Amino acid sequence: MNLLIVGPPGAGKGTHAKVLEREHGFVHISTGDLLRSRALVGDPIGQEIRKTMAAGGLVRDELVNHALFERLAQADCRKRGVVLDGYPRNEAQAIQLDSFLARRGQAIDAVIELKVDEQTMVERITGRCACGDCKACYHDKFKPPETPNRCDDCGGHLVRRVDDNEATVRQRYKAYSEQTRPVLAHYDARGVHAAVDSSKPEAQVRAAILAAIGLDHSPPPVRRPLTPRPPRA
Repeated sequence: MNLLIVGPPGAGKGTHAKVLEREHGFVHISTGDLLRSRALVGDPIGQEIRKTMAAGGLVRDELVNHALFERLAQADCRKRGVVLDGYPRNEAQAIQLDSFLARRGQAIDAVIELKVDEQTMVERITGRCACGDCKACYHDKFKPPETPNRCDDCGGHLVRRVDDNEATVRQRYKAYSEQTRPVLAHYDARGVHAAVDSSKPEAQVRAAILAAIGLDHSPPPVRRPLTPRPPRA
């Protein structure tokens, strides 16, 4: 089963993709992580990706597709399936992905759209920070550290991304809305798109995702031992 998790920054794509990987055996592929890793390779493709990302630009589709398809061709992606996080970002990428998978006798089986309103996204992103040493994640409102600006786990200093400010976040939300609409329409036409309200508590969102992709998320029934009847007098 091959899945896409789509949503604006702060919708919880990475969080829920990691759960699908850890608990259900999917291979989680984050486009951002993949490109950062590919940029470390010294070939011409890696060099161009590195220069583009260092300049703050968008890596062109041909390079993104090359890096992703290279990863999808690896053996572990054919076992349980993959969950793609951050791709496709436009309709052209969606079409190229369909073609690549079709050549391998595969397809995208479900597209989970994590919906969140703009104000909630601003609150989530502007309040987040992470340990500069062990990378543990915190949030001013939802998961504050016990000691201000210090990691609970290792005592490292907490840092914030420079682009996690309200103006930038609102611009990213606008760009996401404009770019993703045709991608969702592409998958709507195939009947594999399901929307999930990601403003709800995390456990409810996870349950809705599992229900949308047909995985049983209910705990096994508790079987109580039979109580023997007392003997008749």
